[in-house]
Amino acid sequence: MVFFLKYKSINAQQAKKLLDENQITLVDTREHESYQKSHIPGAIHIHDNNIHQLDSSIDKTKPILCYCYKGKGSRLVCKKLYKAGFRLVFNLKGGYESWEIVFSTL
Repeated sequence: MVFFLKYKSINAQQAKKLLDENQITLVDTREHESYQKSHIPGAIHIHDNNIHQLDSSIDKTKPILCYCYKGKGSRLVCKKLYKAGFRLVFNLKGGYESWEIVFSTL
């Protein structure tokens, strides 16, 4: 039996390229306090309790990128979004932590 993921993990540089080209919707899945303190510019904050709002407000044909602290928790959101009809779903490998490491030094 072959198992196919419903999303693809991409690194911070790949994510930045998509964001710079304005080709992707960015979703922060961390706790509200963490999002308020700092997030990737342009990110929409969602969590399990309001994921349905994203489902009704975002074009499902546009690519969507999720991130959490380290890239593990957001995988669950990626799976839920795929199940909700989004077909171009990406997870930020290493999460916000990897973004900070790569881009805070530039």
